[in-house]
Amino acid sequence: MYGFELYKAGDHELQRLTSTSLVDESSVCGRHDEKKIIITMLLAESSQEARDMDVISLVGLGGIGKTTLAQLAFNDAKVTAHFEKKMWVCVSEPFDGVRIAKVILEQLKVSTSNLDDLQSLLPKVSQSINRIRILLVLDDVWTEDHRHWEQLKPSLAGCARGSRILVTTRKGAVAAMMGTDHQIDIETLCDAECRSIFNHVAFYKRSKEERERLTDIGNKIANKCRGLPLAAKVLGGLMQSKKTREEWEDVLSNELWGLDEVDKVQVEKKLFLPLLLSYYDLPSVVRRCFLYCAMFPKDYEMKKDELVKMWMAQGYVKGTGRRDMEVVGEQYFQPPSDLERLHKRYGGIVLPNWMMALTRLQDLELIECGNLKVLPPLGRLPNLESLVLKEIGVRNWLDVGFLGIEEVENANINEGEIARVTAFPN
Repeated sequence: MYGFELYKAGDHELQRLTSTSLVDESSVCGRHDEKKIIITMLLAESSQEARDMDVISLVGLGGIGKTTLAQLAFNDAKVTAHFEKKMWVCVSEPFDGVRIAKVILEQLKVSTSNLDDLQSLLPKVSQSINRIRILLVLDDVWTEDHRHWEQLKPSLAGCARGSRILVTTRKGAVAAMMGTDHQIDIETLCDAECRSIFNHVAFYKRSKEERERLTDIGNKIANKCRGLPLAAKVLGGLMQSKKTREEWEDVLSNELWGLDEVDKVQVEKKLFLPLLLSYYDLPSVVRRCFLYCAMFPKDYEMKKDELVKMWMAQGYVKGTGRRDMEVVGEQYFQPPSDLERLHKRYGGIVLPNWMMALTRLQDLELIECGNLKVLPPLGRLPNLESLVLKEIGVRNWLDVGFLGIEEVENANINEGEIARVTAFPN
């Protein structure tokens, strides 16, 4: 009836949502000591007796900031000058040696066409880094099976002395399996740093009067994040849309916080209570659709149209006909209409139609938008004050059609550069 198609396993590959080396340093709070330690280890001279490549592992809970620390170190000017080549690979699950080898070669500007197995890829890796001082970041490693790593490891052995592998993982067993020379255990942030992250997001563009009225409750809510920066960001984003003191008090007194008294041993579960609270703040119909996504593998992204059809097949989307249901399902992906700040990766060719409906949007930042070919007249958004597009694919878009720009930095934009519109006549 709805035109569903049956896919066999393997017929349709899901695309992986990966981390990148890019980081907005202005949004990072704390971690100065950890960053300094990591950079010192990366730049340290290796002894004559040492092997060619040291392994440094960042170990800690999910959402604690391991990837951010790796990004900060990766982009440090001294680190960039020290290494001849730098590569960033998001490993995740499963540990796919073929994909990892291809990513390494692609970042070394080596063609991987017609190379589809380790037998052909690994000699290319070995040849491409021979006697070169490299930094290889392996982000989000999960496997404890040494056989996966032992397959890849020999191809990295010929690099120059002083080369480094920087690993991020949640598990100390993974760090041990990879033969870690230096393990850095990443701890939670102090309460003050966590409050700073929360306040940066929750009080963005709020008046002085609003801050004074809500700060005391905000501090208590931020303390619930237990030093987890990801939780502080998510919870801060949740509070952005809540305008009254009563709404903030409802969040503070939510019964979900009582779950942290159930099992003191399961620390990681306690740390993710703020994320659970954000989930329960969604409308019930959206919660059900969101929960359905748990059936997919970790760190994979689904094609939106196909996911909506799956929701429809489960009866999660209500409507009078197929087209109506597809429209309703599409709306579940939209942010709230009163959104004031939007920062996200965007890999599409055109911006979605709902972007122009965000009439309260003040700050828009899109990164990794190299596929973007068309820009709507964002200058018409009545409250937009700041626009940042990074790695853009659009050329010559800063013109009269964009509407009403008073001041533009980097007006001569080339593909891959950063455009920043600093003022709109609103």
